[in-house]
Amino acid sequence: MQDRKLTVVVDISADTEDSEPPSSEAIHQWIALTLSKYESLAEALFPASEIRVSVNFATLQEITELNHQFRDKNYPTNVLAFPDSIFLPDTNELQLGDIAICGDIVRQEALVQNKPPIAHWAHMVIHATLHLLGYNHIIHDEAVQMENVEIALLAELGYLNPYHLTSELIPNYFAPLPYENAEG
Repeated sequence: MQDRKLTVVVDISADTEDSEPPSSEAIHQWIALTLSKYESLAEALFPASEIRVSVNFATLQEITELNHQFRDKNYPTNVLAFPDSIFLPDTNELQLGDIAICGDIVRQEALVQNKPPIAHWAHMVIHATLHLLGYNHIIHDEAVQMENVEIALLAELGYLNPYHLTSELIPNYFAPLPYENAEG
């Protein structure tokens, strides 16, 4: 395999009035870190020299509509990933997919779980990027594998294991989130 640099392009759409999103540089860093660990996989599957990911900040209403339309769940969620994996040979580009993330929910979860908001943002973006790469958490063994990758990537960024939380460390962790009891 020839040596070449894989360029990561992140398109960010912030059509909402979200006043506290992470910087575009941070989002790019999290996606690029995740993809850098799987560059050999990407090279094996696609001869792309550029991988493009789109990130959209969604409102509660938008994320609820997307969750209902694509997952048949009529309530909001923190993040959704829509894998594309479309290779464009003319530009040598792989459009990996789209991420929709709801800042209101990410911030609420961080507050309830007593986590630094930036750490939770990083976790959600990494989580969604792994979905774009084909990871899933429906089957227990796959969930454990995905969680282990997330933990390792977050550790590289200096963030704690988001799955190793206790009620002593995080007193509000077991409090219901406002959308968990939504009628579906």
